[in-house]
Amino acid sequence: MTGRRPPVPPPRSGRLFWLLAVVLNVAVPGVGHIYAQMIARGFVWLAGNMVILLILTRGDVPLAGVLGALGALRVAAVADLVYLLRAHAAERDSGNAGTDR
Repeated sequence: MTGRRPPVPPPRSGRLFWLLAVVLNVAVPGVGHIYAQMIARGFVWLAGNMVILLILTRGDVPLAGVLGALGALRVAAVADLVYLLRAHAAERDSGNAGTDR
């Protein structure tokens, strides 16, 4: 072993990556962000999901309201993830990748 570090893999991309990230985000908002290596943002979505779950499942809110709020949260999380993935892909395609780190 020469002590050299292995090369850094390229950023994840492709249709399967996007599909898996979106499916994970639909299942649990924030997990798709974490999978897409947006760790801090993913934990913010995850924490927000937990807080909303705790508030809504106290029993004061009807089931339709709980399901509607959780559905809206998932739609917002997926929209945020897709927006960020598209922005990252556009940045990478323009040759400016890596300047946001």
